[in-house]
Order: sequence, then structure tokens, then C-alpha cells
Amino acid sequence: MKSAILATTCFVDRPGLPPGLAQRRADNFVLAAESWAKHFTGAKFDLLVISDDGSDPDILADALTRLPLKFRKRLLFVPSRTGRTGIGGSLNRAMQAIDERGIDWHFFAHDDWQATAPVDLAGPVALLARGYGSVRLGP
Repeated sequence: MKSAILATTCFVDRPGLPPGLAQRRADNFVLAAESWAKHFTGAKFDLLVISDDGSDPDILADALTRLPLKFRKRLLFVPSRTGRTGIGGSLNRAMQAIDERGIDWHFFAHDDWQATAPVDLAGPVALLARGYGSVRLGP
């Protein structure tokens, strides 16, 4: 079964928010990707799909170059082509890209979601292979 980690990103500084927030969010995304590479077991991911909602190009480029090598080799970047559309628009673009590439299942993680301990995905993957439409991890 082909699989992907799907992450939505938006690294933009906006008026009224603390300065440098976009860079901090990008740094947290890199830490999150490092945690997925370290802690996800029981599944092999074919792609890291990043659906971006109009990030600052320099901050985004820097973050992409700092991703773990295993993800940089299997990266699918889905940019916003119509300006900011929010998480819903980002997810729609990502799901279309995943479908076009024949991905059977994906793990959706927000750009700052970090695994802090091993996450064995063998059980959830087995359920998906048996025909379950989705498996929720967590409470």
C-alpha cells in the first residue's frame, strides 16, 4: 500500500501577531518532521506531502532544505495558486494530489505536531489494509 504523511503549512508574519512568528512556525515544522522520521515505526512512507497556504518564500525554502533527508528525497510540494485559502483549501489540494498519485492511505499532521515517543503504526495500517476507511490515533 502506498502511503504519505500530509502536512499543511503557512509561515506568514501578519500585523497584530508577534514578529518572527513565521520563522518560529517553520522551525517547529522542521522539528516535527524530524520527530516523524525518528518516532514513526511500523509503516514506510512513500511521500511527504506539504500543502502550503502562501508562506513567505524565503522562510519556506529554508525550512524545506532543513527537512530530514529521507523526506527531502520523497517530497511533494503543493502550493496555493490562488492566494490564501485556509486549512480547508490546503487539505483539498493535498487530497487531490494524493489521489492523483495513487496513495492508499495518509497520516495527516499539522505542521507543528511532534511525536515525542515511538508511534507504532503497524496496527492502524493493518486495519486500513482490511478495509477500514480511517483510523483515529489518540483520544
